[in-house]
Amino acid sequence: MPRRRLDSVDDSRTDLIATLNEAAAASSEAREVMMRVERTLHSEAMQLSQGADILETLCTPLIQELRSELNTAMEQVSDTRHNFRLAVVAQCVDQGMSARQISDLWGFSRQRAQALIQEARSPGACSQGFSTGCSSDLNVSGGEQSPD
Repeated sequence: MPRRRLDSVDDSRTDLIATLNEAAAASSEAREVMMRVERTLHSEAMQLSQGADILETLCTPLIQELRSELNTAMEQVSDTRHNFRLAVVAQCVDQGMSARQISDLWGFSRQRAQALIQEARSPGACSQGFSTGCSSDLNVSGGEQSPD
């Protein structure tokens, strides 16, 4: 039985590492898109400063494509950031931290910590590998595990 707990901790660590890597990859992709947007905007500004037609310069498929890419990249950053927060909150709770301690550590309200704890416990969190999400022995109001 203790071996199962160790496996669970190892799996949790592996899941957390994967979540961190996903967030880093999303951030990197967003940065690359932002740099393409920045270069394009500077180019467009240069063209406009040299007298180019406004509509012909700004209403191109490239501008529309970059806008769409940027929106997608930013949504991915937001999603992976949220998954990261859930994974960290789940780990904090697994380590015995209360909602108050989590909120103090991460700089958000206790109510926000409560909501994240509850979300990490949701059935969808299990599919993301958050062990807290799969645990039924979490007391959400205090964020601490109840005694057996």
